[in-house]
Amino acid sequence: MIKISKAFIIVFISALIFISCSKKPTRVIQEYETAFNAHNVSKLLSLFSNDASIELSVLNKLKGKDQIKGYFEYDSVLSSNITISDISESNGSAYSVVSLRNDILKSIGINEAKYSMIFKISDGKIENITTSTTNETDNKLKEFQKPFMLWAGRDKLDILNEIMPNGNIDFSAENAKKYLSLIFEWRKNNETSLIKSPVEKKVHSKM
Repeated sequence: MIKISKAFIIVFISALIFISCSKKPTRVIQEYETAFNAHNVSKLLSLFSNDASIELSVLNKLKGKDQIKGYFEYDSVLSSNITISDISESNGSAYSVVSLRNDILKSIGINEAKYSMIFKISDGKIENITTSTTNETDNKLKEFQKPFMLWAGRDKLDILNEIMPNGNIDFSAENAKKYLSLIFEWRKNNETSLIKSPVEKKVHSKM
């Protein structure tokens, strides 16, 4: 008769408890959505592994909790809100569709941005998030970015370099405030130009 030691039984039971207590990906994503919308940065960070990463684009990747913390603080200042839907799991990843609303989108006339979000989750912790905007959202953002970046690069280059030192946004609460303020100034400048334009045309026509 094979004898099973008490130590083996304890380890075996502990492993079963760990497996049963490990949160399913869908539960982790739901907690992520709730914490994100509550702007609970500490709760959000607790959902990630220590060496986690977030890929916002091919060139913009956040690595580690310090950078990820700055990203969530940035979104908190902008009163960002998300709705995650159509969650499905395949090959260790969870796929979802996300609708994002925040103060910057609102200020440039976009009601919501839509993108796909892929979660890589292991042992109840998020290891990686990869996002990709839909073509429709990407086109809307480009319509804003081109004239805004031309204006900011010409008239506000010093502030733009503070917000985007390497061509990508340096995520922080302070830079969220600067970025939003810059957009408001750009809009005000455009609105003033549009108001003055018909008057200027009349003046020139009389000359």
